[in-house]
Amino acid sequence: MTLNTRDFGWLRAGLGNEAAARAIEN
Repeated sequence: MTLNTRDFGWLRAGLGNEAAARAIEN
C-alpha cells in the first residue's frame, strides 16, 4: 500500500486536529 502526499497531508491534519481537541479539553 502506498501513501501519496495528499493522503499523508490529510492524515497529518487529522492527527493535528485530534491533538488540538485534546488540548482544548484539557
